Amino acid sequence: MTTLDEIAERAVREAERLNRPVADLTLAEIATAAGVSRSTLIRRIGSRGALEDALRARGMGEASRRSTAADRAIAAAARLYAERGVGPVSLDDVAAEAGCTVQAIYGQIGGREALLLAVADRYSPLPEIERALAEPAADLASGALARYRRIMESVFGDPPVVIALIAEMLSRPDGPMADYLRSSYAPRSAAALEAWLRPFLESGRIRPLPPSVLLSLFAGPIVLFNMAHIVNRQPLSSADFEPIARELAEAFVRAVGAPSRDECSPG
Repeated sequence: MTTLDEIAERAVREAERLNRPVADLTLAEIATAAGVSRSTLIRRIGSRGALEDALRARGMGEASRRSTAADRAIAAAARLYAERGVGPVSLDDVAAEAGCTVQAIYGQIGGREALLLAVADRYSPLPEIERALAEPAADLASGALARYRRIMESVFGDPPVVIALIAEMLSRPDGPMADYLRSSYAPRSAAALEAWLRPFLESGRIRPLPPSVLLSLFAGPIVLFNMAHIVNRQPLSSADFEPIARELAEAFVRAVGAPSRDECSPG
């Protein structure tokens, strides 16, 4: 007979396998990991609280605290979007994956579009891009390389939900994702990029190009690169990020860098 401690151990292993907090596993997932039915699991553990006590006894007090329905629904939607795309995923699907009710999703997040935007807020590269652009850089080349690396990691990270969000935006140019891009994503990205490049502009290390041109030169190549891989369904591994980021950074520096005095001197 599977004991409570054995169930807790198998729940921990399953959480590690799925790369999710053990607290966010549904009882059905824990039952499968333990090799029993959901009803049998409930009879064995008595309650979820008893399982959480067993996890705390194993030194996993924080991990055993169950997150809110909103947190679980956003994480579940991200996984489902990455697997199926946005269109086929219903709130019922998300609720079943998250171990909550559709009513809880409506109460804590809102409807289907509100959930989509909540996923975009959590998983889009924008927060990572803003953090990367806010970091001081000693020179333009190393700064560009570091930023392209972070963007690649965000777009092609795990779960690869950003790809699904981009596909949704392209398929519905008047939908909520496209509106999110226009009203929030693009202005914030432009402001962060402009703040990063301002010292280089003021010191004359890059050419005095209009902000819109600088944004296009920095973001255009990586957007097109990402779109090509998404459309062609070409997966990228983390080993691919470094050479791609290096090539993009070198191209950007060549495009915006101010010529040296020697280059400006008459021959």
